Amino acid sequence: MRIGVISDIHVDINRDYDIYGALTEAVRGQGADLLVIAGDISENSDELLAFMDRLNTDGIPSRFVPGNHDMWDVGGTYAGGDTWKVWEKYCASPWCLSGPDTKHDLELPGGWVLTGDIGWYDYSLASAKFTAEELSKKKFGGRTWMDSYKAHWGMTDRELDEKMRSMLEARISARAAEGKKIILVTHMLTHPYFKVLRPGMWEYFNAFLGSSAYAELCMKYGVKMSLMGHVHHRQELTDQGVRYICACLGYHSEWKSDDCRKETAEALKVFEI
Repeated sequence: MRIGVISDIHVDINRDYDIYGALTEAVRGQGADLLVIAGDISENSDELLAFMDRLNTDGIPSRFVPGNHDMWDVGGTYAGGDTWKVWEKYCASPWCLSGPDTKHDLELPGGWVLTGDIGWYDYSLASAKFTAEELSKKKFGGRTWMDSYKAHWGMTDRELDEKMRSMLEARISARAAEGKKIILVTHMLTHPYFKVLRPGMWEYFNAFLGSSAYAELCMKYGVKMSLMGHVHHRQELTDQGVRYICACLGYHSEWKSDDCRKETAEALKVFEI
């Protein structure tokens, strides 16, 4: 079976480009049997779910986990409201891997299984020179991390990270006990290798990219693969038996060219199980 993974397609921000056409062409052209999108599809929940419905209706079997942008529900019912309501809306979709238990997993041939959720961040990827209090403000150098305005979980980031990670651990441990070969899908980074290494503001903003605790989780339960996004990088790493893939399309302003189909085909990572 061939699985294609991509993230951060941002169909709203990239609205002037035919992301749908480019993505379906890349999936079919590279012979993927299943598409996995690791978050940041659209800031509006209805647009996101319509996009996933269209993929699956058009013969592209697809699954997703939401990203932080997807939780904002800009222009939607829950904009500015309880972000858990947005998460619950996604969990109810047949195409979403997010949820509190293993019924949200996707069984694959050969004893493989897809499990996942958005994940969150615990500031562990930031430079140690910043205090937790400084990081909690999500402001540095005149710039603001927009989750502080648009995501309303009703708890601190570290509390949310712990809650998300605990739910994922329960699912992963159950699957490991069954002897499954686990593919973990998150939006947030699961390994510090993928954080932004440039000095300056990213020493601060790395705080909001993920958590190093997920790599420990992967090793503890023998997770085979970890698929992620969020950082708008296209990188891969194998560490202590776990294969990590970060396959982001990103904003059109970040692309190396103005060719949407070329950029999408290069961002899509296809692997076999």
